[in-house]
Amino acid sequence: NVRMVYQTCAFETAWSDEYASPWCDLLVPEEFK
Repeated sequence: NVRMVYQTCAFETAWSDEYASPWCDLLVPEEFK
């Protein structure tokens, strides 16, 4: 589910100032449209 991957990416990235969540690597801009 792309929405869950997006939410996990956002949450984990916001949680840590040092790195982006590895879940973000699964997303491409076209999936947000």
